Amino acid sequence: MNNDNFNIPNKMFSGSSEENGLRVQIIGVGGAGSNIVDCLSLEISGLGNCKFSIVNTDRAALENSPTDNKCLIGRNVTRGLGTGGEAELGHNAADQDRDTLRNIIGNPDIVFVISGLGGGTGTGAAPVVAEVASSMDALVISYVTLPFTFEGARKKNLADEGLMKLRKASDAVIPLPNDVLLQGDDGDSSVLKAFAQAKDWIRTGIEAILSLICKTGICNIDYSTLRNAFVERGGKTLFGVGIGSGEDAATKALENLTLCPMLRTPVNSLKADNLIVNITGGPNLGMGEVTQIMNFLHSEFGGGENTAMGAVIDENQGDTIEVFILGTTNLNSSRRLRKIPEASQREELLNFDQPDKTSKTKRSTKRDLVHSSTTQGEFEFLDDIDESRGFFDKTEKNLFNGEDLDVPTYLRRGIKILLK
Repeated sequence: MNNDNFNIPNKMFSGSSEENGLRVQIIGVGGAGSNIVDCLSLEISGLGNCKFSIVNTDRAALENSPTDNKCLIGRNVTRGLGTGGEAELGHNAADQDRDTLRNIIGNPDIVFVISGLGGGTGTGAAPVVAEVASSMDALVISYVTLPFTFEGARKKNLADEGLMKLRKASDAVIPLPNDVLLQGDDGDSSVLKAFAQAKDWIRTGIEAILSLICKTGICNIDYSTLRNAFVERGGKTLFGVGIGSGEDAATKALENLTLCPMLRTPVNSLKADNLIVNITGGPNLGMGEVTQIMNFLHSEFGGGENTAMGAVIDENQGDTIEVFILGTTNLNSSRRLRKIPEASQREELLNFDQPDKTSKTKRSTKRDLVHSSTTQGEFEFLDDIDESRGFFDKTEKNLFNGEDLDVPTYLRRGIKILLK
């Protein structure tokens, strides 16, 4: 370590800062969030003026981190020894050091808050960090990992409470359930692999959002337009990425997107009221393909008139097209379940405005995909359930072993329903 100034209140490790350009702060909160930011600081470059920081109650963890900007919170609460998994201690530690957090955050345009929920510091402190960033007029987007089912009911309940608080403090929250990250794996996966998967998803999401604003394309949006896409806080967020290459790359990218595991969770069964889309392609990316992609996304995921779309040309992409979506639902909107179309309907949507290719479309193989499905056939969410808790939405949770029994089993456990 070059200095020990994280021991001094209201001080931090600081690097150089450019005066111009998009100012981006990426903050890891707690052990899991700090570990992810340590990795991201080595992988993300060239997009905006990115600054990486970590916030923790554990002095030893901060000392071992390679990230320059560090903040030890809650000296009077934890004495630098961590929270022992107590979220209330994490909240109190961050709450007493709000001024220190303001110094760490600085004056950014966008703040990405990264944390693991279910423990102490991340669960308790991340909502406070998001609140402080919001009070400084930053756009706040949070990425959080959720505990494995085998970690038990206590961690799940803590994560649920932390997620609810974080949604109220952030413009968008993208939950990454560890169980879903390893869905369809061979069964030999480790916790380290789940960590790597979460880190890769977060990196992809951050890079896509920054590309939307920073990279020149055939369709660009500015920072103000991006902010306007988040018109209301507290709703749920859907998030996904799809990639396709070669002939009919746009069709393959959309097919791949529909297999994205982050779009297969019960939380993401709703259509979005607000949609952010970033399309990245090579020099041959045309407006016809952009139109095809946007028509499919609006039909499948919603967004309506409140859509921010960017189409970026990257010479390194070659014949590959990447589609990124980030959608939010408003709290007071009519809740519409998203139904996955049958194969024949999807084929028609995928080839919108390209009738001459309908009969020639080549289905993607696993080698073409970022995501693959281990389930045979298509599936859908039932239309007669207004939300995951149905008629019990406004009642107290009926908990048993950490599960809300008022939520249908297939939604609680992410079970895919086969069509006959």
